[in-house]
Amino acid sequence: MHQVLQKYPDNVRLVYRHFSRNEVDEKAGMAAECAGDQNKFWQMYDAIYSDDEGTFDYLAYAKKAGVNVGIFNQCIASNKYQSKVDRDTEMGRTLGIQGTPTFIVNGEMIVGYRPYSFFESMVKKSI
Repeated sequence: MHQVLQKYPDNVRLVYRHFSRNEVDEKAGMAAECAGDQNKFWQMYDAIYSDDEGTFDYLAYAKKAGVNVGIFNQCIASNKYQSKVDRDTEMGRTLGIQGTPTFIVNGEMIVGYRPYSFFESMVKKSI
């Protein structure tokens, strides 16, 4: 998605919503939002989703994303973003989303990862 957004900044808008299938997803959502308080949402997102080993070590992700760990830990402990993650998940369920990643492009639901070329072709069709 980064590539699509960079190439078509005037034609594409990305709206990200959390979708929790389990406690791990819920923690990931809250970690990304807490990092977002320090303008590091996407850095945290990238750190979480680049973990091929599935360690779910959110403190390590926070360090990798470059956030202030003390502030991050306070945010996590406060459950500040619990209701946001819950609302996003409920919205997804209402739309019929069952898993991640799910994209909605011009009203069409696309489930699962797709290569850059797939999304680029969708953008080109709509401009």
